Amino acid sequence: EDIYEVASYSRVERGKTKPFPRKLEKLVERLEIPWCRYRWELESDNIEAYRLKKSCRELSVMGRKEDALVILDRLESLLDMNLKVNFQYIQNERLFLLSRLKKISIDEAYLELKRILEITMKLSEDTSYIVYYSQVELEIIVCMAQMLQKMKQYEVGIELIEKILEKMTNSKVCIEQQWYGVDFALRILSSIYFKIGNYEKSLRIS
Repeated sequence: EDIYEVASYSRVERGKTKPFPRKLEKLVERLEIPWCRYRWELESDNIEAYRLKKSCRELSVMGRKEDALVILDRLESLLDMNLKVNFQYIQNERLFLLSRLKKISIDEAYLELKRILEITMKLSEDTSYIVYYSQVELEIIVCMAQMLQKMKQYEVGIELIEKILEKMTNSKVCIEQQWYGVDFALRILSSIYFKIGNYEKSLRIS
C-alpha cells in the first residue's frame, strides 16, 4: 500500500524485476526485514561466490594469507566487478592481506582504502557526518582504524571508530544487524585504548 501496485510488487517477489533503491528502502522498513540482507558484503546470484568468500576469510584467520589471496582471485572472477559493493569488498580484502604479508606498506594500504571508500562515501577530516550503509563500508573503515593504530595515530583511529558507532543509530543498518562489523570495530577500539594505556576503557569495551 502506497509503495507498489499489486502486480508490480508480485514481479519483485518473483524476481522478475528489481525495485528502485527508494522503493526498496520503503519495502524493507514496512516488512521489518533486516536491512543488511540487502546491503551485505557481496552482490551475486552464484552460491559458489559466497562459499569462496567464507573460505578466504577462514584462511586469513588461520594465517594462510597467501592461500587466501589465491581464493580471493577465484572469487573476483565470479563477481560483477562493475558493482561498487563487489569492487570495494575485493579491494579491501586484498589490501588487508597484502599489508599483512608486507607486500604493501601500511601507509599505502591506508591511502588506497580511503580512496576505495570514497567511491560510495565522501570523507573529510571532519568525520562527524559519516553514516555508512553497508557491511563492506564498515569493514573498510575499521581496517583504516586498524592501520592508523599500526601507524601510531591512535587518537585519529579512536575518533574514526567512535564517530561511526555513534552515527549507527541514524543509519539504515543497526548494531544488531551488523554483528560482525561492530564486533570488529569494538575489538580494534579496545586494542587502541589498551595501546595508549587506558586499560579501564579497553576492558569495558571488551
